Amino acid sequence: MNNELYINIPRTLSYNALWNFILGMRGGGKTYGTLKYAIEQYLKNKKKGIKWQFMYVRRMKTELEKLTIMRGGRLFKAVEKEFPECTFKAESNTLYCDGEIIGYAQPLSTASILKSDAFPNIQLIIFDEFIIDNRGTYHYLKDEVTKFLDLYETVARGRDVIVLFLSNAVTVTNPYFDYFHLNKPANGDIQRFGKSKEILVQNFVSPLLSTMKKSSRFGQIIDGTEYSDYAYDNEWLLDNDDFIEHKTQRSNYFVTLRYKDTWIGVWLDNVQWLYYISPDVDLQFGKVYSVTTDDHKPNVMLLQTGKKLPWLKSLIEAYQMGAVRYENMKMKNWFRDIMRMCN
Repeated sequence: MNNELYINIPRTLSYNALWNFILGMRGGGKTYGTLKYAIEQYLKNKKKGIKWQFMYVRRMKTELEKLTIMRGGRLFKAVEKEFPECTFKAESNTLYCDGEIIGYAQPLSTASILKSDAFPNIQLIIFDEFIIDNRGTYHYLKDEVTKFLDLYETVARGRDVIVLFLSNAVTVTNPYFDYFHLNKPANGDIQRFGKSKEILVQNFVSPLLSTMKKSSRFGQIIDGTEYSDYAYDNEWLLDNDDFIEHKTQRSNYFVTLRYKDTWIGVWLDNVQWLYYISPDVDLQFGKVYSVTTDDHKPNVMLLQTGKKLPWLKSLIEAYQMGAVRYENMKMKNWFRDIMRMCN
């Protein structure tokens, strides 16, 4: 595997972080590279007489159907050429190398049933496609991060089990970045987060691979489009700086919304007729609404009950006309979700 073209997993792990979030351009070898690394570790430890296994995680069972559940699952189809001396098999969510168990596959949606199981030999968890483009029908699980934490605790049980979270560069507004207060690397391609720097975020781009893809016939077709920026330059699909502004000093408080267990302040500049969506809130202000039933609190009205109120109609109209600004990317992405619910 050419390290100039594709991601170098040993380099990522050389930073010695426990949890590693790898965001990479499409076709950058994220899944291929992690599976290759896992097989290499299994074979190296086998020679030493040490049992070493890994777990491959996807969000839903349907994502694993053709990879690891059906007979002749194709999880190893691409990477097995790197190990011509070995025979691989994936079936019924069990992963084999030369007839011996190398690991397991697990949908996160049903991971709670594993709580009484033991996985003493698993040293690595690979969570593939942990960020989704939820503009369609596919959504995150309810309390998803907690579900993953439960899975990790079940597997690790106090041991330092490394996690590789893999995704294309879709959006920084996702449950994992929100929960652990993560962001894109500020300088360079890697940044560590947390009090003890146990979390790493990598934004992987291969200039050589990008150039090669852009010169292809398909690359010429999509040249200059947002999709090309996303697929070939690792520009974040749903994140751009359009409409990101700090509220003006003359803005007045308008309403408080609660979404994803977070208070959101809506401010209005009557001179410019611009609304500002902000983390700056006034909880003493009278109008307070929860967006979903999960966010419902005492003395807080459900937004569903206020759909016909003039203030909400005005806010929706402003959004449709492009008269809403956001103080950060999270506010922008969350408010987009709120407006979809309202419509």
